[in-house]
Amino acid sequence: MPRTIVFCFSLYDEKLAHFLSCACFSWRSIAFLTTGVTFVPSSLPLLLFSMFCCLCLLSAHFTILYVLIFCCSVVFFTSSSIAVGPRIDALRPLEELIPGVLAASKAPSTVKGYHSQFQKWKAWAASFPGVACFPASALHFSLYLISLVQSGYSFATINSAFYSVNFFHNSCGVPNPCNSSFVKAILEGCKRVSANFVSSKKRLPICPEHLHALVQRFAGVNASLSDIRDVCLCLVSFAGFLRFNEACNIRWCDIDFKDTYFSLYISRSKTDQYGSGSTRVVARTGNPTCPFNMLRRYAHLSGDSFNSTEFVFRSLSKGKNGYYSLRAGSTG
Repeated sequence: MPRTIVFCFSLYDEKLAHFLSCACFSWRSIAFLTTGVTFVPSSLPLLLFSMFCCLCLLSAHFTILYVLIFCCSVVFFTSSSIAVGPRIDALRPLEELIPGVLAASKAPSTVKGYHSQFQKWKAWAASFPGVACFPASALHFSLYLISLVQSGYSFATINSAFYSVNFFHNSCGVPNPCNSSFVKAILEGCKRVSANFVSSKKRLPICPEHLHALVQRFAGVNASLSDIRDVCLCLVSFAGFLRFNEACNIRWCDIDFKDTYFSLYISRSKTDQYGSGSTRVVARTGNPTCPFNMLRRYAHLSGDSFNSTEFVFRSLSKGKNGYYSLRAGSTG
């Protein structure tokens, strides 16, 4: 019913129809926030509201119409929302948990990235009068994606911007521009266009020869704690197939040394979004790049206990005597 009335007004005055649409959406949102229930307008208030607007149109009192249309929307739309039912006070403690549970639907790093990308979209929209960032228009958001391509951003950044706006619109239950076939086609086009700007330089993989050179140069007999820490981080990460965040979050109590190997308990990783945990096993090789021996050497220099809850790879502080020591309760 509301869409039908808005469509009828669009045939007469597109600007008025847009204003009416915004008024409907605004009071649906306010009704939800004040009463805690979904806004379901009845047909009688809408009928009276449409009759009032038609009388104003026929009498050509456009100024009166534009001024009073918002006031009428207050009366009719809020009165119809009251009929649905007031907010139940007993449910408020549960309502306060909604933001936290909603944020837990994604990994903390993902939510942080979404927030950062949405702030960039918000800043871009604010630089153009008439462009609303939320709820976003499919056309305006498509133009934003095209601007990212023109600025030389990679498709990973463009894709992150797309899913950021998609996440916040879906979470709030408002019309989502990312569901538009037009926006999806623009995203696919951005992927093809941005592929032409990707550098032809490829990242070379780390080979055992690189690790040997690293040990020979920085892990000699008189190597400092700083150098041993960095070399140990490289060896353990290479042997355990660890990402940087996984390696930095390892604690000494997560390592179980055996005679021929040691095991690492990874509490959380990118591929383990629910935090079930996993274990990596690293063998003792006995060669100069053996992560088993290097990790024990690093533990001896740092003075940490294998049962400690401190992070293994922590930041360093340099004393007055010129020697390094690991800081407590910190990561590298």
